[in-house]
Amino acid sequence: MIIQNRPNIQSGKIAEKLAIPAPTVKRILSELLKKGLIEKQGSGRNVSYTIK
Repeated sequence: MIIQNRPNIQSGKIAEKLAIPAPTVKRILSELLKKGLIEKQGSGRNVSYTIK
């Protein structure tokens, strides 16, 4: 999992590394947050994600 290998990664970097659209990445991240599998850190343009 990309978030596990790169803690504190931003959604834009995830989209770039996986070559998928940013809205798709954000939808997936939202689901992972709901399930409690990842944590969101920061706010606005400085949001990053890590594994719980």
